[in-house]
Amino acid sequence: MEEGRSDSVYSSGEEDLFAKQSLMRLRNAARWREQTQYISFEPALLVFCFAMSISEVVLANHIILQTCAVEGFDRADCQLLNTDSNSSQRATIETQVQPVAANVTMVIVIIKSVVPALSALLLGVLCSFVLLTALTFLSMQVTMTPWYYTVAYLPFSLLGGMTVITAAAFSYLSDVTNEQTRTMRMGFMEASMMAGALLGFLASSYIVEWLNVAATFLIASVLIALAIAYVALFTEDSIILGSNNSAMEKLRDLLSCERLRELSGTFFMRRAGYVREILWLIVLLTGLTELAGGSGGVFYLFTRRKFGWDLKQFSYFQFTDVLIIIFGNVIGIPILKQLLHCSDTTVAIVSIACYIVDSLIVGFASSGWMLYLAISLTALKGTDGAALMTICSTILPAGDMAKFFTMALSLTAVVPLVSAPLFTVVYNATIETAPQVFNFVAAGVFGAALLLMLYQTPPRLERKYRYLILEPAVLLIFFAWNVSSAVFANQIVYQTCTAAFGKNESLCDQLGTENETEEVQQLEKAVQPYSANILMAKSLVESIIPALGSMFIGPWSDRYGRKPVIVSCFTGSFLTYSIVALISFLSMYYTINPWYYVLASIATALSGGTCALITGVFCYIADVTEEKNRATKMAIVEAAVFTGLLAGTLSSSFILRWTNGTTVFTIAACSVLFGLLYIIFYIEESIKPNELSVGNNRARELFRLDLVSELMQTCFKRRPNYDRLIIWLVILALAANIFAMDGSQTVFLLFLRERFEWTVKDYSYYDATAIVFMIVGNTAGLYVLRKLFNPSVTVLAALGYCCYAINSSVQALASEPWHLYMGTALCFMKGIAGPMSRAVISNTAPANDIGKIFSLTTSIESITPLFSAPLYTFVYKSTLSWYPGAFNLITATVYFTCACLMIFAKIFQSMYQTTTYTSIN
Repeated sequence: MEEGRSDSVYSSGEEDLFAKQSLMRLRNAARWREQTQYISFEPALLVFCFAMSISEVVLANHIILQTCAVEGFDRADCQLLNTDSNSSQRATIETQVQPVAANVTMVIVIIKSVVPALSALLLGVLCSFVLLTALTFLSMQVTMTPWYYTVAYLPFSLLGGMTVITAAAFSYLSDVTNEQTRTMRMGFMEASMMAGALLGFLASSYIVEWLNVAATFLIASVLIALAIAYVALFTEDSIILGSNNSAMEKLRDLLSCERLRELSGTFFMRRAGYVREILWLIVLLTGLTELAGGSGGVFYLFTRRKFGWDLKQFSYFQFTDVLIIIFGNVIGIPILKQLLHCSDTTVAIVSIACYIVDSLIVGFASSGWMLYLAISLTALKGTDGAALMTICSTILPAGDMAKFFTMALSLTAVVPLVSAPLFTVVYNATIETAPQVFNFVAAGVFGAALLLMLYQTPPRLERKYRYLILEPAVLLIFFAWNVSSAVFANQIVYQTCTAAFGKNESLCDQLGTENETEEVQQLEKAVQPYSANILMAKSLVESIIPALGSMFIGPWSDRYGRKPVIVSCFTGSFLTYSIVALISFLSMYYTINPWYYVLASIATALSGGTCALITGVFCYIADVTEEKNRATKMAIVEAAVFTGLLAGTLSSSFILRWTNGTTVFTIAACSVLFGLLYIIFYIEESIKPNELSVGNNRARELFRLDLVSELMQTCFKRRPNYDRLIIWLVILALAANIFAMDGSQTVFLLFLRERFEWTVKDYSYYDATAIVFMIVGNTAGLYVLRKLFNPSVTVLAALGYCCYAINSSVQALASEPWHLYMGTALCFMKGIAGPMSRAVISNTAPANDIGKIFSLTTSIESITPLFSAPLYTFVYKSTLSWYPGAFNLITATVYFTCACLMIFAKIFQSMYQTTTYTSIN
């Protein structure tokens, strides 16, 4: 490092100010740490959260009962809602009462979150609970509308609310802790809050059962009064205060507009480095998690509707959930920080990922025990708050922390203004058909938060040290591809039946279902050849233009960068899915010929298609990785592909069943859009700025013929030993792999429908199982093989192709559905064939030739569907009546040929090594 140079993100003046403030803060903190090493105001927070939790679920349940009475139901019938009965009468009452109760709860959440002003903390809570006690006592005597309960929360909001409580707590801990202990201390603070909530959830149902609702709120009021007394008597201030100002002057200063200007100035002030950007990203991230957390407002109603839970069962679940989160904060954070040496950013990423998994499992749950499974697998989902606040307190000067926490928490406090109505509207709209849909909305919001979290660190870090680069975007686009592929084929069959064959919709709706009649089966055989032609045309459109364009794209990207190529591919895919969604929507009202879907593929073809996407992604990976870890990184990219395919497969049939094809295609378009935004805002160009060419018109440069000439010279030039032959053997193997894969995919769903009478749901389960096995093979299987036997990447590629050949043979000979699952299980290593083959090329060719070779490789791969799609379609149509699985034998033969090509490549590599050894001696 040069003399006088600093790696700090602050300027020298800011650094001096930061140092002075930190020194004063450390002196003050030393005094308090002697008294508050482990406990300061945590008992007050524990009691406060206990009081809140014993009343929260009780209030939600009481609002439902009050709504039932106000809606005109008999009180005896309303008491059914307090039982775990699954009778039709209770379901009818719940359906009518829950939307009104959800609206009342929504207004309460908005009042608690939007109105709060900076003021008296716990005093407002006490006033609110006194009012709630009075209201619930009155409701026991007369029938009273539940909307009055919203008024009781006005004192809580006007005198501070959770915004001020949380801001004060985090600021206090920032004052009395150092950077080494702050994360764990904040984790302990959240654990104490959760412990209070845990005890409250456990005790609430028993208190109501032994006493009544009014007594429950009275107990909560007394406990909050005790918490106020504890704070007033036993908690010292963490800041050394001057005694010059009177109480009236302090109150006048609190309400001064100067405080607002000072606070907003601190939040928006320009800071050196990327400090301001990181702070804003954390605020946005917190807002997204709060937005997704708005699903809690309808979660109790959901468990009543979906699983018939009563108050006690829900309390047990909440108790278990909070207990597991406490263990996650108390045990998980020290393990992540002390043993695994994870950064605060990593802790937050793990937490948000757990939230996503939890929401998805709850959304797919069909029994109550699955909810317990979800919270058991996601114990670390409560650790993000402590980690994010620690990041802020680490990079902020001590004098700005309280202002920032107040402003940030005030901004996130208005999020329920959006989240409460959003989840209430979604739940009310789907309560009769699919009440679990709101969980998938929450998972999507958490997913957006995860994307933000992955790149909240300063861009000054080198890309090659990031664990994830393009993987999130690749996962999203392949999710879109797989969530829509089977539904798209199904939509083509349906519209062929209605538009091309003129059949009525009721008859066409039976295609691909489990209760097909003889008439429908004959119609299926008539419709399938026509549908196969449309799918073949779509495949050809998406192959011809990209195959030609890829030969220009590779050399062009060497000069002008990889990022424009990837952005172009995502843009084309987004337009394609949007057009497909539009055509599908119009087909619900008009008779539209299914051939119009082929036009939607033109956008993908003109933007480069899969060919350009693969070229851009693998060239990018080659740019930012070293040779020793390139094969592993390519396997990780392939695992991201499989993960996206898996998620798409698992969700497609459920989304189609709950909604329709238009919704599926819209979700696919949104998924690609998220990936596009991720690339635009968070992916940097992999080629250094001084290596990029500067041209007046980059689009015109793309179609220069000398680029193709340069590509051909690179791919065909003589190389030492057998390098050129090895490269071409691998290129041919990759091309043959795509030939078999794309050709088989064209007719595979039609084959399953004909041979085993599978529906889209059956196919989704099988495809998901196959992808899971491939993910295991690409990760655990590859790791074990390399550790135990240390084979070369060429041998691993040959093994992958052999597994493909065996799997295709099993599919050809299968007479029962379980035979297909057996073949998938036996050939779980087949997914390593592609990434290991590309690793052979990248390890054989010089670094400056990899882009051009990959470009030619993907061009050849894109040409193969020109031959495979017509061949497989012709074979399937010709053998449909007597042996519909014959095309699998062609696939097995092609994969066996790929394995032979890789074996030959290994032989020539061995000859090269022997020759080199001899020349050295």
